[in-house]
Amino acid sequence: MNMRSPALTLALALVLSGAPALAHARPTLRRAPAAAAAAAAEAEGPSKAARRSFASPHETSGFCASDPDALGGVIEAHASRPEFRALPTHFSTDVGEIAVLEDDGSFFYTFDNGANKVDLMAVSRAFYRTHGDDYDILALFLASGVSDWLGSPTAFAASFVIRNDIGGIGLSNFDEGDAFGSPSRLGAILSMNGLHQYPSDPFTDVPGSAEMHSLDALGHEMAHRWLSYVYVDSAGHSVRSLLGRGRAHWNFFFDSDASIMEGCDWVTLPPDSFRTTSVSQKFGRMDQYLMGLRPGSSVGPFLKVNSPTDPQPPGTYGPAAIPIPGFGCRGVGTLYTVDDIANAEGPRVPDPSVAPHQFRMAIALVIPNGAPASPADLAKLEAIRAPFPAWFQGATEGLGTCDVTLDSRAGAVRIAHTPLSDTENGVTPRAVRAFVGIEAGGIPIAVDPGSVRFNHRTVGGGPFNPVPMSLESPDTFSVSLAFPPGSYEYFLSASSDSVGITATDPSTAPLQLHTFRVGPDVTPPSVVHVPVPTQAAFRLPQRLLARVSDNLALAEVRVEFTLNGGPLQSVAAGSVGRDSFATSLGGGLVLGDRLAYRFVARDASLAANLGFSNPGFDTLHVTRDGIEQWENGTVGFYHIPAIYSYRDAWHPRIEPFDLSRGSVMHCGEPSGEAYAPHLDAALYTPSLAAIPPQARLEITHRYDLEDAGPGFAWDPALAEYSTDGSNWLPLTPVGGYTNQLYSKVSTVLSGRPCWGGNSGGWRTDVFHLATLAPGPLTVRFRMVTDTFFGREGWSIDRVSFVWADGVTDVPLSSDAPQVSIAPNPARDRVTLAFESPRRDQVSWELFDLAGRRVATLWRGVIAAGPARLEANVPRSLGAGLYFARVSSGGRVLRSDRVAIVR
Repeated sequence: MNMRSPALTLALALVLSGAPALAHARPTLRRAPAAAAAAAAEAEGPSKAARRSFASPHETSGFCASDPDALGGVIEAHASRPEFRALPTHFSTDVGEIAVLEDDGSFFYTFDNGANKVDLMAVSRAFYRTHGDDYDILALFLASGVSDWLGSPTAFAASFVIRNDIGGIGLSNFDEGDAFGSPSRLGAILSMNGLHQYPSDPFTDVPGSAEMHSLDALGHEMAHRWLSYVYVDSAGHSVRSLLGRGRAHWNFFFDSDASIMEGCDWVTLPPDSFRTTSVSQKFGRMDQYLMGLRPGSSVGPFLKVNSPTDPQPPGTYGPAAIPIPGFGCRGVGTLYTVDDIANAEGPRVPDPSVAPHQFRMAIALVIPNGAPASPADLAKLEAIRAPFPAWFQGATEGLGTCDVTLDSRAGAVRIAHTPLSDTENGVTPRAVRAFVGIEAGGIPIAVDPGSVRFNHRTVGGGPFNPVPMSLESPDTFSVSLAFPPGSYEYFLSASSDSVGITATDPSTAPLQLHTFRVGPDVTPPSVVHVPVPTQAAFRLPQRLLARVSDNLALAEVRVEFTLNGGPLQSVAAGSVGRDSFATSLGGGLVLGDRLAYRFVARDASLAANLGFSNPGFDTLHVTRDGIEQWENGTVGFYHIPAIYSYRDAWHPRIEPFDLSRGSVMHCGEPSGEAYAPHLDAALYTPSLAAIPPQARLEITHRYDLEDAGPGFAWDPALAEYSTDGSNWLPLTPVGGYTNQLYSKVSTVLSGRPCWGGNSGGWRTDVFHLATLAPGPLTVRFRMVTDTFFGREGWSIDRVSFVWADGVTDVPLSSDAPQVSIAPNPARDRVTLAFESPRRDQVSWELFDLAGRRVATLWRGVIAAGPARLEANVPRSLGAGLYFARVSSGGRVLRSDRVAIVR
């Protein structure tokens, strides 16, 4: 769970309500509620006006834009970008110890002010696609001429902590590393901006910095992994006396030992004067303690100058002023110790005696699409990278080291091939095709086109016959061979232009092999279908789905059915996927009807082999209760974002943790990763009408959502209902919800009861509909997420509309139009008589026994009172039994059998 401060919840409330956020959501700072008030009470300048003044040249935004509030903005910006089609990247490679990353179309976007922005998540993921999770820090430099807007004209570098498991440094424990491509290690990502911003000499001060050269700037951003976020204890209150600009740098008036992280090196001039002697020289004693390099016992007291007056040179200097040497003032000196930090933040964990002292940083150069990295940029970046380990060791006074080498890895050969099916043709040559390419790595490789082989033999023994495959297109290889009758097994193989990098398909060959048979086919198709034993009339027609495959090829898939023991009929099943076929049956059936059906598949063999879903037929019984288990699609249900600008994440999937449950509807990522931020996903039921007082709605579901401590939730799941399709109200399950949405997360759902946290497995919840009868109403299942990546999500396995035991019929609402249809049987014309208490929209339609609509007899608005409609029976309809369905206001009022005679 991500720990958050009050400022974070305000940002989340604004984001989720659609209002502009005042500040990015914050996953990092750990603060006691009284800290802000206590900090404001501590005097840090000559007057309130002076403390608030940032107009002086001495108080600028500086070169560094690091801010512990900013990670939420990075995540939200990435999540809100549209899908894109990746561009080819031919120039991504490792050059020495520098990872060159070519833009694939996802690296950059335009900020609100028109400035160029870097999508740090997209770049980081691209890096980890070709490199291992071997680095504590990832530093991203941009090609000369390319910029990353970091919030102000002077800012050109920033650090973003993406996970933290260290205690006592002012940050909460949280982990967003997976979202950046790092499963376990990466602690911070650095946006170092375009190389044109850096002097040619890496030891020349960078313009706009506090006397920092290029290596100082890189070390400064790296150290934001640990620095500078700590409050200190002052008279029992946690105050930010040591903090300056952005609450991520040391206070100008803090004696930081001339830290790279700002502050100054202050000396005392008795009785009440102080002067700075140097700035930006190294990591001070306090830095080293917080970095885990120096024990607290060796730090000693440190000075903070309070209530400064008489500044020399004159000007306005506050906590966020850029450090300068030679500055003097009068003031009151306060001494703090490491214990004061520990009292406010807790002890440093792990203790510096066991904390890591060796770190590793990857340095990457991000380039635009379509051109290689320039030699000048590579040389400038190498001039910064190469001396950095020595600089870091010196800046930490020998207590820490930093490895800036890359663990470069070559790409891999990949083979994609559709296995050969059986055939009865032993004369005509068969075409064997495969895609052979390279999965990119830090070290580029290429396919050796002469190495691709089709290795085959008869089943059961003998050596493989390796047949070379020819290049058919830039990445496709093929060969044509005739096979006499028999059984065969084979695998494909290919090599790269680098020794030892090879691939096979199947990947475990020759232990596992593809097989096919040449000769007469006697194997019937495989037909897999999950039966629908019961369904309510209002849920009909029922979509039926089957997975059908054959070792040879399919010629036909159909559904055979009978109604209440009547004659056998047949309807074709259409292809709805690679191996899926579907049709709809039962439109117009009424309570008590029984529909016996089975899928029948015929293959393309000479024997015309038949396969069945159930040779003895499955039976669908029309009952009062409507059930949806998703095995045959989601007809009648739909899903969209509940609020415009938010995103939907509902989709059907096979339940991964309990295959016996089959298909479920899942709100989350299809990949199985943690669900995305900024969701407001709603799954809607069909409209429910003529609801009896005893009716109830039941769902079987499970959830894994981000909670906010016992009884509270950051990411809620809940049910709502509407009687008009626009106004949605809470729908509460029997026994209530498990959690309550944290009150400041959303102005829409603020404080609402909900499900949250982890359900602990599958559970069934019941909603009584008595107070909502007779309807109509629609229910929606809604899941909302904030701007942080979360957990697995919400899965619904079964939705049941239970009309209640003992109900003899499904009653119509009291104001439903009363109808009668005549004549029956009908030949050329049919009449519909209405008595409606109100003005309403009416549809009058005919369906065949397969549930297909064959005619719309009438559609329009009727006035309140008696009405009589007549319609011609289409001449195209043959004699037989049909169903006439009458619907009003979206509700099915009546479904009657109608015989057509000719």
